[in-house]
Amino acid sequence: MFFIFSDYLAIMFSYSSSSASLAPLISEFLKIMCLYIIPVPLGVVAGNVFQAFGKGTASLLLTANRSLILDVIFCAIAAFVLSAGAVGIYWGIVIGDIVGSIMAYAAIVWYVRRLDKNGFFKKNTA
Repeated sequence: MFFIFSDYLAIMFSYSSSSASLAPLISEFLKIMCLYIIPVPLGVVAGNVFQAFGKGTASLLLTANRSLILDVIFCAIAAFVLSAGAVGIYWGIVIGDIVGSIMAYAAIVWYVRRLDKNGFFKKNTA
């Protein structure tokens, strides 16, 4: 929906004559950032699972890694090294979140498998 209606949504945020020139940039931002919505649940679920197991610090580290460290690294690479400017920053956010969410999801899968291997999820048959 964001991708299809990005031009119309951009007009909502640039309706005045002084901000009309921003409409194409806002539309492009919305088209790229709609990809951001896809990996977010993996990272959020992983963080919430760690919190549910009482591992709030691990959850914080995964979220900081995804939202701060990787996003900044990929934004810097895209914007400065690849000279992609603002569009590079948008793609850097998307790629950083994809990589961070995959890492967070892999961490939670590893953690749950380790708990299962140690018998954490075995039913009490007594």
